[in-house]
Amino acid sequence: GRMGDIGCDLEDEDLEKIKGCDVLMIPVGGFYTIDAKQAKKMADQINPSITIPMHYRGDGFGYGEIGTVDEFVKLCDKIEDGGSELILEGKPEGHKVIVMRGVKADV
Repeated sequence: GRMGDIGCDLEDEDLEKIKGCDVLMIPVGGFYTIDAKQAKKMADQINPSITIPMHYRGDGFGYGEIGTVDEFVKLCDKIEDGGSELILEGKPEGHKVIVMRGVKADV
């Protein structure tokens, strides 16, 4: 599931639709969207196999008023640094966060 520019909590009916999805892309930067703490809480509720944070400020990209991905990463356990390309094969055991640090994306 891709959360787009979500800026609020999910309604129960929406949560049930995506609960347990394979991959969750979720904004973590705050200001325009949910922040790192809200994103962590939402990811825990959804319980995907993989979470990919998005819409954050990084080296050379992102708006100054939004947070970095590190604020989200500090709240998570199983972290993996991705490159500029992600190939998914099978499901990981437990919930894994993959940070695409090699990608310079518009936020």
